[in-house]
Amino acid sequence: MMRRLAPVLLGLASLGCAGEAPVSIVMITIDTLRADHVGSYGYFRDVTPAIDALASEGVLFEHAIAPMATTLPSHTSLLTSSYPARHGVRANFQSYQRRVPLDGDDFQTFAQLLKRAGYETAAFVSVYHLRPETGIAAGFDTFDTVPGDRGGQGLDRITRTADQTTRRAVDWLGRRTDDRPFFMWVHYFDPHSPYSPPARYRQAYGDAAALTAFIREKRVPERYEGRTRALHDRYDGEIRFADDQIGVLFAALRRLGLYDDAAIVLTADHGEGLGQHGVLEHGVIFNEQIEVPLILRLPKGARAGERVATVVSLIDVLPTLVSVLGLSVPTAQFDGIDVLSEERRYALAEREYSKRRFGSDVNLSLTGERWKYVYHSEQADSLFDLGADPVEVNDVLADHPEVAAAMRQEILRLVEQYGEEGAALGVEPTVSPEMREALETLGYVE
Repeated sequence: MMRRLAPVLLGLASLGCAGEAPVSIVMITIDTLRADHVGSYGYFRDVTPAIDALASEGVLFEHAIAPMATTLPSHTSLLTSSYPARHGVRANFQSYQRRVPLDGDDFQTFAQLLKRAGYETAAFVSVYHLRPETGIAAGFDTFDTVPGDRGGQGLDRITRTADQTTRRAVDWLGRRTDDRPFFMWVHYFDPHSPYSPPARYRQAYGDAAALTAFIREKRVPERYEGRTRALHDRYDGEIRFADDQIGVLFAALRRLGLYDDAAIVLTADHGEGLGQHGVLEHGVIFNEQIEVPLILRLPKGARAGERVATVVSLIDVLPTLVSVLGLSVPTAQFDGIDVLSEERRYALAEREYSKRRFGSDVNLSLTGERWKYVYHSEQADSLFDLGADPVEVNDVLADHPEVAAAMRQEILRLVEQYGEEGAALGVEPTVSPEMREALETLGYVE
């Protein structure tokens, strides 16, 4: 059964840092942004000056893991502090069959929790995958999205560019007359494929040798090298375009006197393959696809410059915000922890469930400080020593059977736990007999 939430404590007097006014929160998510393409994470190109400036004013989490390399499931995890095994969303378009289960008292988004506690809430999203019909809009007073089936041509029908989204967000900020604190979520679809930045962002970077070295360090198969060089240039152009628009958003917050006292979270829903492991885009669970940037800027730049080296999950964002900001909202549904005061041992992730793309194999991973274990329901499992092999090309399971056995057992335990706490969706997956019992209530559907 779903866990019940504790009663919501209403009234603004109880919100915010101890003894202070309630804190407004800005959450920025950048679709498809790999952590290793961000300057503050060590990238050799200067494509993220606004993000890097934010990192210098905040806490940077060096190893943040997305629960899935797919947009709607990962955002659902971020906004509910729960793994897909519990919220049941495992693909972008499964909502044609079932809404995200976010409309009851048992399970709510951060926007719902904050709205009931007195916040004004607004979202500005850039892709149709996050349309209101999925349920992800629950709790938002304003939910500004793309046209969808109501107009537009080609990609314009289901996406919008970073400058368009920024204009809408800045316009909303400028029109506010409400004195309440606000929660604003801004989602950028750039740098998602097809990597088509505006013309002035399509320049050659002039660092071909450094790019080749980077690609080879990532162990991109040789057959992908030529194509991957061109992809990196366009991908980085889109990152720089999105970063510039984030700079515009920050400038508006400063101009309106809102920046310094706000809490700002910046992260991504997932990364991108770019040829590693023979995958150009995303949907699987190698680290280039699930390791994302995560930066938390606290009001007045508290704890600026800190770096957290331990593994964290996107499901930890809400508990950390609630704890550090002293928010009086219910936390019983949260699967995450406050990673500024506790240390996470493992982060769970799973591959998008799509028989069309991947067959019926259920694929999960468990990432720790050194080891990463990959579970397959219908293939051999794998173990990677991330200290010696951060790009996951050498399976060392046979050399470390005790480590593998312990991590396998933990994956099975977590999946069973979250499945029991989640909604019983009544869809029977096609998996091995060993895993069937643990997954039978989890609702793997196309």
